Amino acid sequence: MSRACFLGRHSPHHVRSIRYRLFTVYSALFSCKPLTDNFRLLVNHQISSRRLVARETHTPTAASHKRRQTRPHREKYPGLSVHAHVTMTGKDDDTTLYSALLLRCLLRHSSRRVLVTLIVIVAVTVPFLLLQMRTQSPIVSGSQYPMLPEDMKKGIVDAFRKEEEGEDTKQQIYNYSFVTDQNYEPDTMAAASVDASKGHVLIVTEHFQTGSRLLQQISVLLDAQRIGYTVVDAKDEKLEHQWQLHSSNIYSVIVFDTVLVYVGLGQSKLHSLHSYCRVQSAGLLVFPGSFIGRVPPLATMVQKPATATTIWVDAKSSLLRVLKGGRTLKTSVEAIPLMMRRSAYYNAVVKVEIKSKVWKSVVIDDRGVQVGARRVVFGLMDLSLWMVKLLFVDVLRSLSPRPLGYMMLERKILVDIDDIFVAKSGTKFVWKDVQAMVDFQDWIQTEIPGFRFNLGLSGWYYLKSSLVSEQDGDRAVVEKASHFWWFGHIFDHSQPHLHNTTASLVSLMQQNKQFTRSHNIPIEGNHYSIAPHHSGVYPVHEALYEAWRHVWDVRVTSTEEYPHLRPAYSRRGFIYKGISVLPRQTCGLFTHTYMKSDYPGGFDRMVESVEGGEVFFTIINSPVAVFMTHLSNYGNDRLALVWLNMTVQFIKKWTNLRLSTSPPVELAKYYFSLFPDEATTPFWQNPCQDKRHVEIWPKHKECRLPSVVVIGPQKTGTTALHQFLSLHPELQSNRLHPTSYEELQFFRDPNYGNGLDWYMSFFPSTQRRKRSNASVLLFEKSANYFDYPLAPKRMSYLLPKAKLIAILLNPMQRSYSWYQHQRSHGEKTALHNSFHDVITQNSSCSNQAVCALRNRCLIPGHYAEHLNRWLTYYKPSQIHLVDGDELVRHPELAMDKIQKFLGITTYDYLKWLRYDRRKGFFCEAQGFSSTKCLGKGKGRVYQSMDNKSRQFLTRYFRPHNVQLKSLLLEHHWTIPSWLDVVK
Repeated sequence: MSRACFLGRHSPHHVRSIRYRLFTVYSALFSCKPLTDNFRLLVNHQISSRRLVARETHTPTAASHKRRQTRPHREKYPGLSVHAHVTMTGKDDDTTLYSALLLRCLLRHSSRRVLVTLIVIVAVTVPFLLLQMRTQSPIVSGSQYPMLPEDMKKGIVDAFRKEEEGEDTKQQIYNYSFVTDQNYEPDTMAAASVDASKGHVLIVTEHFQTGSRLLQQISVLLDAQRIGYTVVDAKDEKLEHQWQLHSSNIYSVIVFDTVLVYVGLGQSKLHSLHSYCRVQSAGLLVFPGSFIGRVPPLATMVQKPATATTIWVDAKSSLLRVLKGGRTLKTSVEAIPLMMRRSAYYNAVVKVEIKSKVWKSVVIDDRGVQVGARRVVFGLMDLSLWMVKLLFVDVLRSLSPRPLGYMMLERKILVDIDDIFVAKSGTKFVWKDVQAMVDFQDWIQTEIPGFRFNLGLSGWYYLKSSLVSEQDGDRAVVEKASHFWWFGHIFDHSQPHLHNTTASLVSLMQQNKQFTRSHNIPIEGNHYSIAPHHSGVYPVHEALYEAWRHVWDVRVTSTEEYPHLRPAYSRRGFIYKGISVLPRQTCGLFTHTYMKSDYPGGFDRMVESVEGGEVFFTIINSPVAVFMTHLSNYGNDRLALVWLNMTVQFIKKWTNLRLSTSPPVELAKYYFSLFPDEATTPFWQNPCQDKRHVEIWPKHKECRLPSVVVIGPQKTGTTALHQFLSLHPELQSNRLHPTSYEELQFFRDPNYGNGLDWYMSFFPSTQRRKRSNASVLLFEKSANYFDYPLAPKRMSYLLPKAKLIAILLNPMQRSYSWYQHQRSHGEKTALHNSFHDVITQNSSCSNQAVCALRNRCLIPGHYAEHLNRWLTYYKPSQIHLVDGDELVRHPELAMDKIQKFLGITTYDYLKWLRYDRRKGFFCEAQGFSSTKCLGKGKGRVYQSMDNKSRQFLTRYFRPHNVQLKSLLLEHHWTIPSWLDVVK
C-alpha cells in the first residue's frame, strides 16, 4: 500500500495519533454487519482542505450500475458498505478522515494485499496504542466499540453534520444509547431498568466528617426543593456497595463534590458505577473541586479558578427546566474554567467571561457516549448566586430519570392583606390608593390570570382614622368590595390565644360576620380565615378551631409557624379538625413598612430580595405561596404594588415558571394533592422550646411532658416495669386512662389526633416530687410504641431529648405469650386456631383475622428492624435495653442499671420488691411478708409451647436475632442472656 494511499500528505507529527485512530477504525469496521444497498460511502479526499465528504447515494442509475460491474472486488466486502452520512473537518476529526483513507485503500487492492496491509498496520500501531491509552482516554475505544443499529448510527452522524452547520445537536445524540463501557449490552440495560416513583440523590463527599461550604449549600438546596438525598463518605470502604446492581438503593443522580473522588475510585469501581448508572438510567454530576489538570475519564482539562464578570447559559440546552437561558448576567462569581475535547458528544452549557471578551466554559454536558451514562461537570463551586442555584437544581432534575421533588412549572400565588382597616392614623390608604389597587389588579391579571387580592377585615377598626381622607379610603374599599376576595378576622383584631373559652371567640366572630352583612361584603362561602399574629393556629388553640367551624365554617387557614418560622423553606402544611392549614410566607412588608426607606435594610434590600433573593426563592421552592401583606403597604409609597410588580417581571424574565392563582379552598386542594403526606395531623412539638411559639401560646398552660418513655414491646414485662418505676420517689407517671389504664398510647392513631392539650392533661401540673422539693422526672409507658412505624418520628418532634426504655425478651416467648393473652381475652381467632396454625400461616393468607393475629405474634419480635427505626431519630445513648429474663429473675439488677441510665438516685430495689411464689415473679413488698402484685391478667400460667411451634419459631427468628446481635455489638449494648447462643 502506497504512502499516499495510507497517509496522504500529512506531516510526520500526526503519525502517532493516526496509528492510534486507525486501530479504532479497523476494529470498528470489521464488527459492522452487512448493510443495505440503499446507501454507500463515497470518499473524496481533498488534500488541500483535509476534508472528508460522505454523501448519500440514491437509487443507482444505469451508468453507476455499469461502473459497479467493472469493480467486482467491492462485492467481496459487503460489510464495508457503511450506512452513514458524515461531514467533518479539522485535525480533531482524524479518525473519520483516516477511516475513509483505509476504506479507499481496501477497495483498490486485492484481498491478499488487503490482508498483508492489515497485518502491517496492526504490528505498527498496537505498541503506540498501548502507550497512548495510558495517557489519554479516548471518546470511543476500539476494543469497546458496540454494535450500533442502523437508525442509531444514522442519527449520530446526522448530529455531527448538524453541529458542523451550527445547529444544536445535543438532544438528537442524547436520545441514542451509544455507550462504550465494557460488557455493555443494550438489551440487558433495557430489561434491568428499575422504575421508582421518586428520585433520590447520592452525594459522595471527601468532607463527610468536617463538612464544607459546598456540601452545606447542596443540602440546603435539596431540602428546599424537597429532594431526597443521602450523603456518604468517599473514604468509606463499603462505598461501592451504594451502587451495586443487586443493592436495594435506587439513586437517580450521583454527585461527587470533587473530581478527585470520582477519578480516584479506580477502574473497577468506576466500571461498576457506570454499569449501575446505565441500569438505573442515573446521571452523574461532578464538581472539579481543588484539582487542576487533565481529567482523562471526563475528557476535560480543569484550569485555575478565576473570577467571572458575566455568565451566559445556552438556551438550547436540554438541561434547563426552570431557568431561562440565552441571557447574560453581569455579576461576580468564582468559576473554574473547563476545556473539553471537541466533539458532538460534549456541550458547553454555561460560559463565563473571565476577562474582556475572553469566554470560558464552566459547565459541560457529556451525553453519555463514553460510559453510557450522562455526566455533567459543574465548574461553579459557589452555589450562593441565584442563577447557579437554579442551574444546579435544573441539572439534577434533567439527569434524573425519575421525579426529583415536585417537577411542575406552575406556581400558585395568593396575596393576603391581613387587616384592611387596621393601621395608625396617617398611615392608612386614601381613595386614590384603593383605585390604584383595583387598576393594578386589573393589569396583573394579564400576567396571573384571575388574580385578586385577598382582604381580611376586623370591623371594629372601620372609619376609626382621625383623617377624613383615610375614612374615605375605608369607604372606597367597601364600595369596591366585589373586586376582591374577603375573609374574616377577629372583630377587635385580638389574639385568639388570649381567649380561654370558645364562647368569647364565637362572640367576636359573630360581630365581624354581622359587620360584613351590613356592608354587603361578599365573605360568606369563602371558608377561609387567618388569626391575628398567627395566634392559635400552631401551636393549636382548640377554642380557635371550634369557633372557626361554628361561625365561618372555615376549611382553610395558613400560618408561618409550622413547624417553625425559620428556615422559611421548611414550612409545611397540615390538617387538623377538618381545617387545612397552608404554609404562609413573608415578603419583608410589615405593618410598619410605609415608605421605601422603612423596608428592613433599605429599598435596595427589597430589590435584592425580589431579584434572586428570599422572595424569589420562596416562589421557586413553593408550588403554593401565600404571602402576607398589610394595609399600610398599599398606601404611602404603595410598596406592596411595587414589590408584586417587580416579582412578577423578574420571574417572567429569568424563568419558565407559569404564575397562577386560585381561591383558598382550591389552593388547599391543590397543595395537598401535591403533598398528600402532609394531609394529616401535624407533628406536635414542645411549645416551650420555641420563643415564637411561647409568645402565641396561652399563658396558663404548662409544658407538662414526660422525659422518660417505656416503649415496649408488648408482652415483655412492661407493666411490671411501670410498677417498679413508680416506686421510685424521683419518678412520676401519668394518671390512668379510662380504657387503656396506665398506657396513653398518644403517639399511635387515633389518640395522636386528639392534640397536644389532650396528652398533657394526663400529667401532673407540677414537676415536683411527691414528698420533697426535689425535681421529679415524668414518665409514661405504652408498650405498642415499639413496633408502630410512626411512633419514633412523632415522639422525636415532641420529646427529642427523652430517654427511652425497651425490654428484649426472647421473641419466641413473647410470641407465645401474646397468643395466650388473646385467648384469655376471648379473642375468637385465637380460640378457634392453634398456635402452630396461626404462626405458620402464609403472609398472604386469605383469612384476614388469622393474618392479623399472626402478624401481632411475629412482627413485634423483629427487634433489629424496629430498633433501627428508633435509631433514625434517637441516639443510642438515649435508649436503654433491658434484658427480659433479668427483669424477671433479678429485677434489682435490672433496676439498678435503669437508675444509672436515668441519672437518678440509686435505691436498692430488694427493699421494695419481694418474690411472690403464687404469682411466680417479684411484686411490690408490703409489710413484713405480704406483696402487692399486678392484676389477674398478669403472670398467667399456661401449658408449654409444642415442639413443632418451637422449631418453626427458632428457624423464623434466627435471621432477625442475628441482625439484633450485630446491632447490639455495633452500639456497645449488652447482649441479653437468651441471645448469647445465637451465632
